[in-house]
Amino acid sequence: MGDLEIYEMSDACLEDYCYSLDKLDETICHGINNLIYEEKGVNETVRYNCFILFNQILEHAKNTERVKIENFYGVFKRKGSFRFKMDISPNEIIDIKVPKEKILISYTFYNFKDKQCKDIFDKNDHNHTYGCECNCNGMGYLNIIVLNFYMISGHADISKWADSIQHGLSHDFEITNRGKPYINDLNKIGLNLMSSNDICVKSIGYILYASDKTEIRAYANGLYAYLSSKNIIMPKYTNLRHSDFFKILKELNNSLAFIKGNKNNKELLEKINLYLEKYHIKYDKLIEIGENTIKKWNKEAMRTINKYTKDAQIKFDYWTDAPLPRFI
Repeated sequence: MGDLEIYEMSDACLEDYCYSLDKLDETICHGINNLIYEEKGVNETVRYNCFILFNQILEHAKNTERVKIENFYGVFKRKGSFRFKMDISPNEIIDIKVPKEKILISYTFYNFKDKQCKDIFDKNDHNHTYGCECNCNGMGYLNIIVLNFYMISGHADISKWADSIQHGLSHDFEITNRGKPYINDLNKIGLNLMSSNDICVKSIGYILYASDKTEIRAYANGLYAYLSSKNIIMPKYTNLRHSDFFKILKELNNSLAFIKGNKNNKELLEKINLYLEKYHIKYDKLIEIGENTIKKWNKEAMRTINKYTKDAQIKFDYWTDAPLPRFI
């Protein structure tokens, strides 16, 4: 048997080799983190920052002016904005990033004298919405989270506020950890079509919008915050049906049922071609997207509820001593 030849590695080669190992370690760690992130669904750092931002909004709003909205009886609002920087949760277990830059938080609190005042305002003022709206800059990065909340006679369901806040932060967090801007043409088209009064157009819009995996995760994060802030030990459908997650899921099911039941509707087929022909999506493909999307939402719902239930059992929650909004 011949002698084993030993090769000496030059300093340059050794440096390249070590660099390759470092890159391999980085790739493996990144892959494992992604798997954990996908499996967990609800991220600890997003959950942690949701509660912090909730408190900061309440504190900031105390120093804003209470303004009566003209032409409406019994309707007041407080409006403000500030910049918010996410921090990594001390309980975080995976290697994640938070946005380097502060994001602009713009909020409005509507306070109605009674439910009738709210109903009249909602019916006649079409320039407002409730919940969360995320705006991206021209490069595709999130730069503004717009939050609109309401109270009736000074009483509020803060679980809906928490739902909206965690939804917005989830988008900001995900874009940062994705490492690239968020651009999804179908999501944008769906978002625009959802507001249509035409049921054909609206149904197409809901399926496209809900099929975006980042929206599914953002709504799941919102659902977790909704449950946490209500301090529910064992979630049931009656506890969930007012959350944004289940509102979208219900609209998604209704939209798919409508499209399935109107296969021979000429107007519907024309609308599908009008909006989706350039993406090579026809009737059957839209049905397939809708069915797969519902499966994903149902899976995410169960995963989120399971995580929340486990956390509730060990009382791992930020919302136990949540402040009540007494400033409006």
